[in-house]
Amino acid sequence: MTTQTAVMAPAPTFNPDHPVLRAFRRFTPAEGWLTFVILMGTLLVITGTVTDAAWADTPSLAGIVFVSAIAGLVVAKVPGNPIGWHVATVVLGAGFVYWQMSTLTEATGFIEHFQELNTRLNQWRETAGEGGISTDTIPFALMLASFAWVIGYVSAWATFRKHNLWLAVLPGGIAMFSNLSYLPDEFGPQVFLYLLFAMLLTIRIHALNQATEWQRIGFVFPRNHGFYAVYRGAWYILFALVIAVVIPARPVQVPWMDAAWEWMRTPIGSLEDDLDRLFAALPDRKGSGYRVFGDFLPFEGPISLSDEPIFLLDAPHPIYLRARAYPTYAPQGWTVDDTEELILTETLPRSQPRRNQSRLELEYTVAPLFTTRSLPVSNLPLGSETELNVQVLSPGDYWLPLIPGDTDSLDLPDDLATAVVSLQSAEIYERSKESQAGTLFRAIPADAVITEILFQDTLDGGSERAYIVPDAAVGEVNSNLIETLEQDDGVVSWVRVVRLAPNPPDIVSVSSSDSLFVGDQYTVTSSISTASARELRTAGTDYPGWVTDRYLQIPDELPTRVTDLALDLTRDISNPYDKAKAIESYLRTLPYDQDIPAPGFDADGVDHFLFVVGRGYSDYFGSAMAVLMREADIPARMVAGYAPREFDEEAENFVVREADSHGWAEAYFPDFGWVEFE
Repeated sequence: MTTQTAVMAPAPTFNPDHPVLRAFRRFTPAEGWLTFVILMGTLLVITGTVTDAAWADTPSLAGIVFVSAIAGLVVAKVPGNPIGWHVATVVLGAGFVYWQMSTLTEATGFIEHFQELNTRLNQWRETAGEGGISTDTIPFALMLASFAWVIGYVSAWATFRKHNLWLAVLPGGIAMFSNLSYLPDEFGPQVFLYLLFAMLLTIRIHALNQATEWQRIGFVFPRNHGFYAVYRGAWYILFALVIAVVIPARPVQVPWMDAAWEWMRTPIGSLEDDLDRLFAALPDRKGSGYRVFGDFLPFEGPISLSDEPIFLLDAPHPIYLRARAYPTYAPQGWTVDDTEELILTETLPRSQPRRNQSRLELEYTVAPLFTTRSLPVSNLPLGSETELNVQVLSPGDYWLPLIPGDTDSLDLPDDLATAVVSLQSAEIYERSKESQAGTLFRAIPADAVITEILFQDTLDGGSERAYIVPDAAVGEVNSNLIETLEQDDGVVSWVRVVRLAPNPPDIVSVSSSDSLFVGDQYTVTSSISTASARELRTAGTDYPGWVTDRYLQIPDELPTRVTDLALDLTRDISNPYDKAKAIESYLRTLPYDQDIPAPGFDADGVDHFLFVVGRGYSDYFGSAMAVLMREADIPARMVAGYAPREFDEEAENFVVREADSHGWAEAYFPDFGWVEFE
């Protein structure tokens, strides 16, 4: 019998010089892949917190930070001067982020994605330069994506090239805690996860630096020294974090630290108004303790208002406290035009002797519970025990052409447009100087004054000369005007007219020259409307020019269905008051909701509220009320401030909380002034 012996195939040989293995070893960091894993844990916690906050739709921040960290690791292992590699990585990062951002657009084609992205970024840049409001979240998403790339790259390069703990941890830590400062408490546990990875990275980098020093002096140490340092450190860190969570913490308020914080945040605070208008669609995840009403009131998304007390009001009954009135409407929100400043002391300048009808003078005291310069007051403040600054709208300023031509592009108020037609048909440039002056005064409305005259050589043009009219008067031929006309033998081509300032003044807001702190207070006397419905129904429509100049303004791009709704609601109603009440009744059928999506970047806020979401909070209700009234030819404005509700029986004052911040509309009635509508 023959015995056969099985022959085993030779085992495959391990080739350590395989190109793939050589490349792997070439870029395997001497610090070990454990270091990279810990670093990525730190970075992913940061990007995860930003993603969970859902500030805006973004590309994958985790993907961006991973790619940038790989880039930082690769550049860290390239010998020589890294400047050129840094520049190349900036270009690579810009291209990668730009490509990722293009996927957020609504375009269909590959090229069209980039075209839409460029268009929206250019629109945002123009809005920023022109002082407008933007509800487009693409620019903010671009900032987040760019920060993710920079933080990932810098942290990886600092870790694997420099073993620099501060440069590896500090940028991400600042980003992490800056983001958390705008988030509610439920995001707090992510702090401990970040601290765990950050401390592990600290231990790892320290162990690497220690190993480098030991190698330098020839000290022998175990190869797994770094791993065990991280392992032991993890247990100590977990123990410390558990203790920090279990032990109750009592908040301590240190006055000098509060003052220092207020001083440090002053530069940032000065930018808050611009940031609010440029990133208006970002949600409010955490109440700030008090709501800031600046020169812009954008249409925002979800808001979160706390029950934090912000004012104490000593008044005989609840009153609206106006923080700011907004005259100009845009699809993205409300803005305040140019203002002038008056000083409110015992008597407000220009508030005497004329007063509106059916009003009650009321004295009240407001005590802020936070540091502020913005001081809300009730309607039409007349005087104050302390000196306060009153911001009023600058009078309307217009140039009127006297030589026939295209006037449609001038966008003049109706009464001034009528004056232009009258003056151009009169051909006053062919008359004597006295006749010119008389014709001008008869044509110009009584509530406007001529302040400047422009001459040119002939009817067809030529050089231009401007002359100021000193001490301009209203309603009669002024010798100063005649003398000004006689200074030039050329053709009168333009006149500049300025509206007379209203009396009482048209107040936008009240502020203090110096900050008011907790414990300070201010006392104001205001004129409160007591007009009855019967009086307002008979108020008529004889509006002064300063009212119609500003408070009937509507942007050309307002959707027609908003106009149609206003006309439908007020059809067959003869007086402004009942029209306003009809609009008010309709809006009260819509539900109140603070958790609504912001309007799209190219949407109109009022249209979004009325026809897209059909619900909203007071900013939307007040805006819709004001816009619909304007479409019904009722002068109206948007006002933001506070509506106190809670009375403290023991302290005998009203407690105004952040949740009492409110927006409402006001309509103007001849002889009665501004009247609130809810």
